[in-house]
Amino acid sequence: MSQLLTQKVARAPLHLIIESQSDLPVVEMVLAALRERGIDPPLHVLSCYRDLESLSIFAREFQGKAVICIGGGIFALPGILDGLWLDFCTHVEVWGLPTGDSPFQRELAVSAMRFPPPPCHVLCQHDHNEACISQMVEEVVAYIRGEKIPEGASEEEWQERVKLQHSRRAVINWKPGKEG
Repeated sequence: MSQLLTQKVARAPLHLIIESQSDLPVVEMVLAALRERGIDPPLHVLSCYRDLESLSIFAREFQGKAVICIGGGIFALPGILDGLWLDFCTHVEVWGLPTGDSPFQRELAVSAMRFPPPPCHVLCQHDHNEACISQMVEEVVAYIRGEKIPEGASEEEWQERVKLQHSRRAVINWKPGKEG
């Protein structure tokens, strides 16, 4: 992302994030499902591997309620975003949708999203078929409209995750050992 978020874009309740242009076919399916429900979110191409600084700037400026991250391989982006928002004490719900041509590629992405280091929390689907996209879109839309809170996303649970994140950042006293 070469430019900073404008205030209007930053305040959109939902954003889509992809790591590469190769994810666009799945993005089109998600956008179609969202547009059917009256939502047209901004789309960003951000990578936690190639440009962590831009990802951090995006997370700091973001003022919405939720993001949908779409990608494949070892898909760490959703967990890293959640960790950044915990660090910034900003409550944003992160959904993840795996891409990839083979079940193995999608399973890699799901594993990375389903098991980020605690206290990070990502709501993820197991595939990018029509049923999974529809279920995810229903959950996201219900959340951003205030109709339903996803499992693990209540304010109390989020505050506990923030406390855990910040307790792990405590300074570790390190003393060098004797040489020789």
